[in-house]
Formats: sequence, C-alpha cells, structure tokens
Amino acid sequence: MDIAKGLKHENVCRMLEVLNDEEGGKLYLVMEYCPKGEVAEWNQKKHKFEVKPEVVEETRLRSICTGMVRGLQFRTR
Repeated sequence: MDIAKGLKHENVCRMLEVLNDEEGGKLYLVMEYCPKGEVAEWNQKKHKFEVKPEVVEETRLRSICTGMVRGLQFRTR
C-alpha cells in the first residue's frame, strides 16, 4: 500500500488514503478523481476485466500497465 500511495505519474490514478474497517473486515481505498472514469470493467460472466474502448485503446492500456509494472519492479529492488 505504501508503494501505491507513493506513485506519482500522469497515467496513474493516485491512491490518497486507505481506510481500514476492522469491524467489517474491509479496506476502503480513497482514489484520485478521474474524469474519464474507469479504463476497464469487471465482466462477471467471463470473470475478467474488459477494456472500455471509449476511454483508452487496449494496446495503449497494455503499454501503460507494462510500464507501471517495470517501474514497480525497479522501485522495489
């Protein structure tokens, strides 16, 4: 969570705060507002995320996610 809170990049929605509901056994993530909304939605029937093409092209999203993973790998070394 600390790594996610420390990420600052124009293509990454920032995590602002983490709220722990110990009684209910849940974590709530307070995220930065993104005016274009989610880039993907969970498809319950297919059990996978599906990219919203009106927000971002799938190839562009794949490139962004690959860059994020590489950045996290570098940061955690």
